Amino acid sequence: MPKAVRERARVVRGSDPQNAGRMRAVPILGESHSQPPYKLLTAQTVGKVRITEVDTSGSVPELAVHINLDVVVFLLDSKELIGAKQNRIINTDVMVPAHTTLKMPVNCVEQGRRGHNSPSFSPGKSASYRTRRRKSTGVH
Repeated sequence: MPKAVRERARVVRGSDPQNAGRMRAVPILGESHSQPPYKLLTAQTVGKVRITEVDTSGSVPELAVHINLDVVVFLLDSKELIGAKQNRIINTDVMVPAHTTLKMPVNCVEQGRRGHNSPSFSPGKSASYRTRRRKSTGVH
């Protein structure tokens, strides 16, 4: 192992893990870094993070994200979103600033349903490898 890597490995540490279903993000911090100022979309952030259809008619390739937190929210690529008119998965990693509403790109993962299950989405599991591969091929 190169000397620079050995030296850096001595001064970094894992910070508090954040869980989102079966996925876990562990920030790696060094001496000059502080706790990352972001949250993941989890059951605990639902209510402060609302994901809805962009309007009453909906738009299959995008959803609206409404953040009512004082920190950035990190939405992970391929996270399943359950509810509203059709279940979707997020197309790419998205960092949403605090107290912001924006549109994000998604793919539909449910065929045939177009009726409302709920007014907003709740976080589901991360998409399977097969679903992520199909989504990635379609997006690129």
